[in-house]
Amino acid sequence: MKSKSIMLLLAVAVLLIGSAFAQVEVTGAYQFSRIYQNGAVVNAAPGWSGSLYVPFLGGLGVVGEATGTSVNSARVNTYGAGLEYKLKSQKLFKTFQPYVLSTVVDVRYSVNGVIANVPGVQSGAGVDWKLSKHFALRTGGEYLYASSLNAVPSPNSIRPIAGITYRF
Repeated sequence: MKSKSIMLLLAVAVLLIGSAFAQVEVTGAYQFSRIYQNGAVVNAAPGWSGSLYVPFLGGLGVVGEATGTSVNSARVNTYGAGLEYKLKSQKLFKTFQPYVLSTVVDVRYSVNGVIANVPGVQSGAGVDWKLSKHFALRTGGEYLYASSLNAVPSPNSIRPIAGITYRF
């Protein structure tokens, strides 16, 4: 009972904080990733991406993003923050809204038990297709660039994404 009360309190807090800001967005997405294991390309379909966007100047806002994927003994997770820009013209974009983003990330990459944390940059672009006042379908792509270590190959990859965005 106590854990349910805490979860309910957190959900209400998130809704109240979100409604205090104009157009704060939370996105959850599925991503298709390619990672490298033992010198070979491995397609890792079970990827995920989550982000929080808070606008502060027109369509420009701060974004925090976390992504992850794994296949066999290879895993890639990123955590970072950066900027996202959304084109906000109501006349031009009634049914969709283009966006671009770039984040500086910490990349945790592991293959066969060898783990590396390296700095990286994650950039992307796409379109939010408006479904209703609060919901949109997000489609796009991202590119992850991370510096390579000698012990572990670089996890650089292009990643198409699709997910749901909720606007407060």
